[in-house]
Amino acid sequence: MIKTLTTNKIDDDNLSKTPCLDQQGDYIIRNTDMILKEQYLNNTVVRAFYNFMKDVNLEF
Repeated sequence: MIKTLTTNKIDDDNLSKTPCLDQQGDYIIRNTDMILKEQYLNNTVVRAFYNFMKDVNLEF
């Protein structure tokens, strides 16, 4: 059985999912940072994406 990476905020049934696995079959996971200028948060699309990513809870 393959576990899939999901978020608790969106409808998973409409997403195409491909697990990213190493040669041993373990998930390849990395922590990332988001760097942006504060002025970009004045853009509603950028702010919505920023808020979404801030609240994402990944489950493995």
